[in-house]
Amino acid sequence: MANEQNFPGGIQDSPNFRPRRISDTDRVLVQEKLSDESFAEKEVVFGQTVRDVVEVNIYDELNNLVDRRTLLARDKALRLLAFTPDAQVGVGQDQTPDVLQIDFKDVLKRMGATNPETGEPEGLPPGRYTVAVNVFRNEVGEEFGGTDRKLFIKEFSPSRKELRLVPVFGEQAIANEISEFVEPSVPKFVGQAIIDQTFGFSIDVDLATESITFQALETEISRLDDKAERTGVLRTAARMNRSGLQAEFYNTFLSVIPQIRNQILDLMAEGDLQIQDVEMKQFIRQGVAVALIDAVVNGEVDPRLLFLDRSGVPITP
Repeated sequence: MANEQNFPGGIQDSPNFRPRRISDTDRVLVQEKLSDESFAEKEVVFGQTVRDVVEVNIYDELNNLVDRRTLLARDKALRLLAFTPDAQVGVGQDQTPDVLQIDFKDVLKRMGATNPETGEPEGLPPGRYTVAVNVFRNEVGEEFGGTDRKLFIKEFSPSRKELRLVPVFGEQAIANEISEFVEPSVPKFVGQAIIDQTFGFSIDVDLATESITFQALETEISRLDDKAERTGVLRTAARMNRSGLQAEFYNTFLSVIPQIRNQILDLMAEGDLQIQDVEMKQFIRQGVAVALIDAVVNGEVDPRLLFLDRSGVPITP
């Protein structure tokens, strides 16, 4: 709820002053870096998601909060207008600024005391008021959501400037929102490009992605041996040398890689338009598992090679 403590610079007496909700120190955290290394506030079109809300706060002449209302994106008091010379261009489709129109007459009628007979709000009494409007996008949680979408304040920092928020219930929906807030998702086509780059099907210098190669696989196997503290003849490379199946293993690797890539893209195609990092990892794990099982079942793997699933159980035809 908006009050004096919400604004780093305080609320001034002038009704024409619009206080900032975010301090200059924190403002850089919500800005995006431009190509010239400068920063600018990211522009988004209101109403692209149902998480967009408008918070309307009404103050009296003494700056006391009188009432407040939160308007959801589809509230009848809100209209998004596009002023453009091209009648075929809609909201958010060109560089022309779009305007969010708020019907304050409608909003103010919803405020004030409730009439005991009709059960309807009576509106605010005549007087001089200040209106403060904040436009938000609910990144984590929702004020009017169910218990699976709500957070509570668990503790304050010693400086009294930070909060630790915890979900009321550990539901998957709120867990996904927290993951999205910490590490934002990417559009599906970007996720598909990352997979193609990783599996060597495209080369894009702008994507800083390490491609999968047999040499990279050998390095990873060696790292896992080091982590497991395997030495000498117990190391995976030594066991492969003794088996004499290096060529068979390499051929299997080359034939399975495209199948893994295709499985991942198929799984990704069934998901949402945005791909989170945690979802990407899940798609990769599932793609690897399905591709290896299919390769073994279809007889594409030398029977002398034994593949284990994540539980350590051999994959058999």
